[in-house]
Amino acid sequence: WDEDKTYRYIRIVPKPNGPKNLIQFRHGNMPYEGRVWPDLVKQMDDFVHQYNPEVYLRNHNITECITGQERTEQARQANQCLFDIRMISEQCRSGDYGYATGQPCVFIQFNNITGWKPDLYTMNDIGPRSNTTLPANLQQFIRGNNNRNTIVDQENMGQIEYTPTQGFPVYYFPYDGHPDYMPPLVAIRFRSPATSIAIGITCRLYAKNLNHTDNFDEMVEPVPALPFNIFIE
Repeated sequence: WDEDKTYRYIRIVPKPNGPKNLIQFRHGNMPYEGRVWPDLVKQMDDFVHQYNPEVYLRNHNITECITGQERTEQARQANQCLFDIRMISEQCRSGDYGYATGQPCVFIQFNNITGWKPDLYTMNDIGPRSNTTLPANLQQFIRGNNNRNTIVDQENMGQIEYTPTQGFPVYYFPYDGHPDYMPPLVAIRFRSPATSIAIGITCRLYAKNLNHTDNFDEMVEPVPALPFNIFIE
């Protein structure tokens, strides 16, 4: 299979296969029912290990950052923000990550775009006469959404859970190539996905300086959206 070589703001773990970005596995117990998912779990283990809190909490270049607190240029040069992997749901940070039971987790991670800084939405973008309240996480976060590709996909996707938040805190940006930088991630858990059918999903980031068109062919790379398919046998 040819791989998706599009340059994107985000990437997904485990790595999908082919141009359709397919994650496919058979759920169930090993060795007779489960197939492929142990390979996917190995990818998840290797990924989570990169965020080992015992290592990073001993690093004096890593600090805990606070949402809503402005970070100066001097602070960004002195310290990198901690991403505490312990803040994601327990099901998405150890064990089989839900793959054995057909309730898989995937990780969406920022792809280290050097120098990029989000232009966040404010109430001024909605307008003073609007009755809409801007979600707090759009004012402090780059929001991430998982959208179904069709109505059928919406039904088959079932309930999903985002941890630690549904997006990336703005204090992780911009990425400047620092060796201790911890790229933020979102753990997505599919709690009740359908089986024996491909589910089309698109993860998308929202900020004013990102292209929000649905026509991916018109987007200039890096692309702020990542379409993928999941098929659970």
